[in-house]
Amino acid sequence: MNYKKGGIMEVLVLDIKSKFGVFNKPYSTTGGLLTYRIPPKPTVIGLLGAIIGLSFEESLALFSDVKIGIKPLNPINYTSVVFNCHYGGRKNRMVNVRQQILIEPHYRVYIDFRNTSDDDRYLNKISKILKRNNINDKPNNIFSSLEKILKNGISYYSLYMGRNDFPLQYELQDHNLDIISSQEDKFYNSDSVVPHNACEDFQVEEVSDEPKRSFGLNINEPNSLKFHILRDFPIDQNEDREYTNTEDLVMKSISKSINLKVKLDLSQDKYRHYLDESDKLVTVF
Repeated sequence: MNYKKGGIMEVLVLDIKSKFGVFNKPYSTTGGLLTYRIPPKPTVIGLLGAIIGLSFEESLALFSDVKIGIKPLNPINYTSVVFNCHYGGRKNRMVNVRQQILIEPHYRVYIDFRNTSDDDRYLNKISKILKRNNINDKPNNIFSSLEKILKNGISYYSLYMGRNDFPLQYELQDHNLDIISSQEDKFYNSDSVVPHNACEDFQVEEVSDEPKRSFGLNINEPNSLKFHILRDFPIDQNEDREYTNTEDLVMKSISKSINLKVKLDLSQDKYRHYLDESDKLVTVF
């Protein structure tokens, strides 16, 4: 097995959940606001900034080189509701907006800080937050600073899952990840989303006592072997809050008894690949 043993120390593993959630797609309208099934990367960066009390612009600057991975922990269910609000209406006039919302969204987020530069301005701000919570340690880098804050369940601002009436809870997990350092001609099992461009090939197979059926990219999909390709998933945002870069992601259906098996294309350095403690693939992007 060609991967580095012993665990990578620059990756934080954070579980986030709420009763409801929403991550609005920018091209949806007041006739029906659609939601992404998982939190966009800019949303995760905004969450980190809110935890340590940064402005939107400061969050973009500090976490511009962070890489993330996402694993759904609950089946992704959603429904449509109608909100009465000012969205799209004239001043002092309310409008009814139909919006998709996620039901009991729960995700594991992998946050890779290995390319993040330390900045004394932010470290000093984080130290003040720790002191305010009776923690006198002075961490010397962004990773250990955030780890200390997350271990103690601290947040400067209130956190929410896409809307301020959907409060978000988080919990830091104690997980070791081992980096995959060289190409192998094999398929890795993955419960996390994987960028389509990071896949040399992938397969989906049933988890069953019956003889296994599987299929790849060019074979029709049996009804029992559902998976998703999340198209145009946002991974960058500018200071005008516009999404500027997207990826297509492959994601298994958590509600089905299936395995997503991925053969990696390790020629692209914009992705980083790990194995978790269950030898499942985690790709950060």
